[in-house]
Amino acid sequence: MGDFLNRIYWNNSVEHYLITLGIILGGLLVVRLFRKKAVSMLKKWADKSENTIDDFLVLLLEKNLLPIINVGVFYFGLQYLKTTARVDRILIIAYSVVITWFLVRLAIRFISRGMESYADQQAEPEAKRKQIKTLMVIVNIIVWSLALILLMSNLGYNVTGIVAGLGIGGIAIALAAQTILGDLFSYFVIFFDKPFEIGDFIIVNDKVGSVEKVGLKTTRIRSITGEQLVISNTNLTNSWIHNYKKMERRRVVLKVGVIYGTPSAKIEMIP
Repeated sequence: MGDFLNRIYWNNSVEHYLITLGIILGGLLVVRLFRKKAVSMLKKWADKSENTIDDFLVLLLEKNLLPIINVGVFYFGLQYLKTTARVDRILIIAYSVVITWFLVRLAIRFISRGMESYADQQAEPEAKRKQIKTLMVIVNIIVWSLALILLMSNLGYNVTGIVAGLGIGGIAIALAAQTILGDLFSYFVIFFDKPFEIGDFIIVNDKVGSVEKVGLKTTRIRSITGEQLVISNTNLTNSWIHNYKKMERRRVVLKVGVIYGTPSAKIEMIP
């Protein structure tokens, strides 16, 4: 038995492999027990409370935090083995990529949750939630881009040239797509300043209708004659907008015509 445990395979004895396996299995078992206990407590808390924050914490624990801990168990368990510099490099890269993946998803979940909470506090939460789905596309692109640059920097790659290239490329794209970027910034103005929301009945110049969708570049309005109007966000924010949904009372001028031959007694009764 001792000879078997002392056999060397790829610079490590069988005993070292068994110890590594024990560390990993023991760590996964502890994580599983912790998960069972923590999720059970959170679900009991969720049953007693009326808000949804506890459900969000359960989702966060199961989908993000526990996978990160499991990956950490594997990484630290493999540290017990003697490996070559190349294998160490591969393990570090794999570990960094996986951890970055879960951390980015964690950050996006927090941002999404914060925006949903903001939408729930507005007058039209469902309309705001639809706009948030569009806004999350931009958030995802920004967060993943920053995470990729930070990951490459932590792995030892020189990202100065990449950042400089992105800066030059960004200027070129900005010059070539001024209209698109203008509409994009106008979308943020509409989202935060709220001159109108989905479902509002508005008049823009000579166009009349109800807002159906607010996109990154255009806003779609259903006119009173049935067709859909597609107007760029920049044109909307630069125009006078009559929002009839915000109107609390309407004043209408009624013109009463009186012929010249009307007797004065009747004229006195008109008011």
